[in-house]
Amino acid sequence: MDISIRTIEERLFRSWPALTTRYYDGWLLRFANGYTRRSNSVNPVYESSLDVEHKIIHCETLYTQEGLATNFRLTDASVPENLDAILIQRGYTLQTPTSVQVLDLTQIEPPRDPELRIAPYLTDHWFATFTRMDESNPRHLFTMRYMLELISLPTCFLTLEKNGQTAAAGLAVYDAGHIGLFKIVTDACLRRRGLGTVLTNGLLHWGKSQGARIAHLQVVPENLPAMKMYGKLGFREIYRYRYWEKPAPKG
Repeated sequence: MDISIRTIEERLFRSWPALTTRYYDGWLLRFANGYTRRSNSVNPVYESSLDVEHKIIHCETLYTQEGLATNFRLTDASVPENLDAILIQRGYTLQTPTSVQVLDLTQIEPPRDPELRIAPYLTDHWFATFTRMDESNPRHLFTMRYMLELISLPTCFLTLEKNGQTAAAGLAVYDAGHIGLFKIVTDACLRRRGLGTVLTNGLLHWGKSQGARIAHLQVVPENLPAMKMYGKLGFREIYRYRYWEKPAPKG
Protein backbone atom coordinates (compact mmCIF):
# COMPACT_ATOMS: atom_id res chain seq x y z
CA MET A 1 0.00 0.00 0.00
CA ASP A 2 1.35 3.38 -1.04
CA ILE A 3 -0.48 5.85 1.20
CA SER A 4 0.72 9.37 1.87
CA ILE A 5 0.80 10.85 5.35
CA ARG A 6 -1.43 13.69 4.20
CA THR A 7 -4.07 11.23 2.93
CA ILE A 8 -4.39 9.66 6.37
CA GLU A 9 -4.12 12.97 8.22
CA GLU A 10 -6.98 14.52 6.27
CA ARG A 11 -9.17 11.50 7.02
CA LEU A 12 -8.29 11.65 10.70
CA PHE A 13 -9.40 15.29 10.85
CA ARG A 14 -12.71 14.48 9.15
CA SER A 15 -13.39 11.32 11.15
CA TRP A 16 -12.67 12.91 14.52
CA PRO A 17 -13.93 16.52 14.31
CA ALA A 18 -13.00 19.14 16.85
CA LEU A 19 -15.65 21.49 18.18
CA THR A 20 -13.98 24.32 16.27
CA THR A 21 -11.35 24.29 13.53
CA ARG A 22 -9.63 27.49 12.38
CA TYR A 23 -7.63 27.59 9.17
CA TYR A 24 -4.60 29.83 9.47
CA ASP A 25 -2.21 30.13 6.51
CA GLY A 26 -1.95 26.37 5.90
CA TRP A 27 -2.23 25.39 9.57
CA LEU A 28 -5.29 23.76 11.15
CA LEU A 29 -5.99 24.98 14.68
CA ARG A 30 -8.38 22.64 16.50
CA PHE A 31 -10.24 23.40 19.73
CA ALA A 32 -12.42 21.12 21.89
CA ASN A 33 -12.45 22.38 25.48
CA GLY A 34 -9.25 20.48 26.28
CA TYR A 35 -10.65 17.01 25.44
CA THR A 36 -7.83 15.04 23.75
CA ARG A 37 -4.61 16.58 22.49
CA ARG A 38 -5.37 15.87 18.85
CA SER A 39 -8.58 17.92 19.09
CA ASN A 40 -6.77 20.79 20.80
CA SER A 41 -3.66 21.20 18.69
CA VAL A 42 -2.00 23.08 15.86
CA ASN A 43 -1.55 20.94 12.75
CA PRO A 44 0.88 22.40 10.15
CA VAL A 45 -0.42 20.38 7.23
CA TYR A 46 -0.09 22.68 4.21
CA GLU A 47 2.41 25.12 2.78
CA SER A 48 2.22 28.65 4.20
CA SER A 49 3.62 32.08 3.48
CA LEU A 50 3.60 34.06 6.73
CA ASP A 51 6.55 34.34 9.11
CA VAL A 52 6.71 31.16 11.23
CA GLU A 53 7.65 32.89 14.51
CA HIS A 54 4.75 35.30 14.08
CA LYS A 55 2.39 32.39 13.42
CA ILE A 56 3.53 30.49 16.52
CA ILE A 57 2.97 33.54 18.72
CA HIS A 58 -0.50 33.98 17.22
CA CYS A 59 -1.35 30.34 17.97
CA GLU A 60 -0.07 30.63 21.53
CA THR A 61 -2.28 33.67 22.06
CA LEU A 62 -5.40 31.83 20.82
CA TYR A 63 -4.84 28.74 22.97
CA THR A 64 -3.98 30.82 26.02
CA GLN A 65 -7.25 32.71 25.59
CA GLU A 66 -9.02 29.33 25.77
CA GLY A 67 -7.10 28.38 28.92
CA LEU A 68 -5.27 25.62 27.04
CA ALA A 69 -1.68 24.56 26.60
CA THR A 70 -0.38 25.14 23.08
CA ASN A 71 0.25 21.79 21.39
CA PHE A 72 1.78 21.39 17.95
CA ARG A 73 1.01 18.00 16.39
CA LEU A 74 3.76 17.22 13.87
CA THR A 75 4.45 14.46 11.37
CA ASP A 76 7.38 13.98 9.02
CA ALA A 77 5.26 15.73 6.38
CA SER A 78 4.65 18.87 8.47
CA VAL A 79 5.82 22.18 7.09
CA PRO A 80 8.17 23.88 7.51
CA GLU A 81 10.62 21.01 7.98
CA ASN A 82 12.57 22.81 10.72
CA LEU A 83 9.51 23.46 12.90
CA ASP A 84 10.70 21.00 15.60
CA ALA A 85 13.88 23.02 16.10
CA ILE A 86 11.97 26.30 16.23
CA LEU A 87 9.60 24.95 18.88
CA ILE A 88 12.49 23.67 20.99
CA GLN A 89 14.02 27.16 20.94
CA ARG A 90 10.70 28.55 22.15
CA GLY A 91 10.65 26.24 25.17
CA TYR A 92 8.33 23.50 23.92
CA THR A 93 8.75 19.97 25.32
CA LEU A 94 8.31 16.72 23.40
CA GLN A 95 5.42 14.50 24.44
CA THR A 96 4.81 10.78 23.87
CA PRO A 97 4.65 9.93 20.14
CA THR A 98 1.73 8.07 18.56
CA SER A 99 1.94 5.33 15.94
CA VAL A 100 -0.41 5.50 12.94
CA GLN A 101 -0.98 2.04 11.47
CA VAL A 102 -2.81 0.66 8.44
CA LEU A 103 -4.27 -2.67 7.34
CA ASP A 104 -5.27 -4.01 3.91
CA LEU A 105 -8.85 -5.21 4.33
CA THR A 106 -8.94 -7.53 1.33
CA GLN A 107 -7.85 -10.58 3.34
CA ILE A 108 -9.82 -10.22 6.57
CA GLU A 109 -12.26 -12.93 7.59
CA PRO A 110 -15.88 -12.22 8.60
CA PRO A 111 -16.45 -12.15 12.38
CA ARG A 112 -18.01 -15.27 13.82
CA ASP A 113 -19.22 -13.91 17.14
CA PRO A 114 -23.03 -13.54 17.24
CA GLU A 115 -22.86 -11.22 20.23
CA LEU A 116 -21.58 -8.18 18.35
CA ARG A 117 -24.12 -5.35 18.43
CA ILE A 118 -23.92 -2.63 15.78
CA ALA A 119 -25.53 0.81 16.00
CA PRO A 120 -25.14 3.27 13.08
CA TYR A 121 -25.25 6.23 15.47
CA LEU A 122 -24.28 7.09 19.03
CA THR A 123 -26.56 5.47 21.62
CA ASP A 124 -26.88 6.05 25.35
CA HIS A 125 -25.85 2.43 25.93
CA TRP A 126 -22.64 2.71 23.89
CA PHE A 127 -21.69 6.03 25.47
CA ALA A 128 -22.33 4.84 29.04
CA THR A 129 -20.45 1.62 28.36
CA PHE A 130 -17.43 3.32 26.83
CA THR A 131 -17.11 6.04 29.47
CA ARG A 132 -17.34 3.44 32.25
CA MET A 133 -14.70 1.14 30.74
CA ASP A 134 -12.41 4.01 29.77
CA GLU A 135 -12.84 5.69 33.16
CA SER A 136 -13.44 8.95 31.33
CA ASN A 137 -13.01 12.21 33.21
CA PRO A 138 -16.53 13.45 34.11
CA ARG A 139 -15.67 17.03 33.16
CA HIS A 140 -15.13 15.94 29.54
CA LEU A 141 -18.32 13.90 29.09
CA PHE A 142 -20.41 16.68 27.56
CA THR A 143 -17.68 17.62 25.09
CA MET A 144 -16.97 13.98 24.23
CA ARG A 145 -20.61 13.25 23.47
CA TYR A 146 -21.02 16.40 21.42
CA MET A 147 -17.93 15.57 19.36
CA LEU A 148 -19.17 12.05 18.67
CA GLU A 149 -22.50 13.48 17.54
CA LEU A 150 -20.66 15.88 15.20
CA ILE A 151 -19.29 13.03 13.07
CA SER A 152 -21.09 13.35 9.75
CA LEU A 153 -19.55 10.32 8.02
CA PRO A 154 -21.00 6.76 8.23
CA THR A 155 -20.27 5.29 11.67
CA CYS A 156 -20.37 1.94 13.46
CA PHE A 157 -20.74 2.08 17.24
CA LEU A 158 -20.00 -1.52 18.16
CA THR A 159 -20.33 -3.44 21.43
CA LEU A 160 -19.49 -7.03 22.30
CA GLU A 161 -21.87 -8.76 24.69
CA LYS A 162 -20.78 -11.76 26.77
CA ASN A 163 -23.13 -13.59 29.14
CA GLY A 164 -25.45 -10.61 29.34
CA GLN A 165 -22.58 -8.20 30.04
CA THR A 166 -21.05 -5.64 27.67
CA ALA A 167 -17.42 -6.71 27.45
CA ALA A 168 -15.94 -4.30 24.88
CA ALA A 169 -16.80 -1.26 22.79
CA GLY A 170 -15.36 0.60 19.83
CA LEU A 171 -16.05 2.99 16.97
CA ALA A 172 -15.34 2.88 13.23
CA VAL A 173 -15.81 5.76 10.77
CA TYR A 174 -15.97 5.23 6.99
CA ASP A 175 -14.46 7.79 4.64
CA ALA A 176 -13.97 7.22 0.90
CA GLY A 177 -12.53 3.72 0.87
CA HIS A 178 -10.93 3.96 4.32
CA ILE A 179 -12.16 3.26 7.83
CA GLY A 180 -10.68 4.78 10.95
CA LEU A 181 -10.87 2.87 14.24
CA PHE A 182 -11.32 4.83 17.46
CA LYS A 183 -12.18 4.34 21.12
CA ILE A 184 -11.55 0.59 21.36
CA VAL A 185 -11.75 -0.51 24.98
CA THR A 186 -12.35 -3.75 26.91
CA ASP A 187 -13.80 -4.10 30.40
CA ALA A 188 -10.91 -4.18 32.89
CA CYS A 189 -12.23 -7.43 34.41
CA LEU A 190 -12.30 -9.19 31.04
CA ARG A 191 -9.00 -8.23 29.45
CA ARG A 192 -6.40 -10.64 27.99
CA ARG A 193 -9.13 -12.98 26.73
CA GLY A 194 -9.10 -11.96 23.07
CA LEU A 195 -12.28 -9.88 23.33
CA GLY A 196 -10.60 -6.76 21.96
CA THR A 197 -9.54 -8.76 18.91
CA VAL A 198 -13.10 -10.00 18.38
CA LEU A 199 -14.48 -6.47 18.61
CA THR A 200 -11.80 -5.04 16.31
CA ASN A 201 -12.49 -7.76 13.74
CA GLY A 202 -16.15 -6.78 13.87
CA LEU A 203 -15.29 -3.15 13.14
CA LEU A 204 -13.00 -4.16 10.27
CA HIS A 205 -15.67 -6.37 8.71
CA TRP A 206 -18.21 -3.55 8.98
CA GLY A 207 -15.79 -1.27 7.19
CA LYS A 208 -15.22 -3.81 4.44
CA SER A 209 -18.99 -4.17 4.00
CA GLN A 210 -19.14 -0.40 3.43
CA GLY A 211 -16.60 -0.66 0.64
CA ALA A 212 -13.44 0.18 2.60
CA ARG A 213 -10.15 -1.22 1.32
CA ILE A 214 -7.88 0.17 4.04
CA ALA A 215 -8.21 0.55 7.81
CA HIS A 216 -6.16 2.92 9.92
CA LEU A 217 -5.81 3.56 13.65
CA GLN A 218 -3.68 5.40 16.18
CA VAL A 219 -1.96 3.73 19.12
CA VAL A 220 0.62 4.82 21.69
CA PRO A 221 3.69 2.53 21.30
CA GLU A 222 3.95 2.17 25.10
CA ASN A 223 0.56 0.40 25.04
CA LEU A 224 2.18 -2.99 24.48
CA PRO A 225 -1.00 -5.14 24.65
CA ALA A 226 -2.67 -2.99 21.98
CA MET A 227 0.47 -2.97 19.82
CA LYS A 228 0.62 -6.76 20.04
CA MET A 229 -3.07 -7.19 19.21
CA TYR A 230 -2.96 -4.88 16.19
CA GLY A 231 0.23 -6.55 14.98
CA LYS A 232 -1.42 -9.97 15.05
CA LEU A 233 -4.32 -8.58 13.04
CA GLY A 234 -1.85 -7.44 10.39
CA PHE A 235 -1.62 -3.70 11.05
CA ARG A 236 1.70 -2.06 10.23
CA GLU A 237 3.04 1.36 11.12
CA ILE A 238 3.35 3.89 8.31
CA TYR A 239 4.28 6.96 10.34
CA ARG A 240 4.27 8.53 13.78
CA TYR A 241 3.15 11.92 14.95
CA ARG A 242 4.50 13.81 17.93
CA TYR A 243 3.34 16.64 20.15
CA TRP A 244 5.36 19.65 21.21
CA GLU A 245 3.70 21.31 24.18
CA LYS A 246 3.98 24.69 25.87
CA PRO A 247 1.83 24.98 29.02
CA ALA A 248 -0.67 27.79 29.34
CA PRO A 249 0.64 30.69 31.47
CA LYS A 250 -0.35 30.52 35.13
CA GLY A 251 -2.50 33.12 36.73
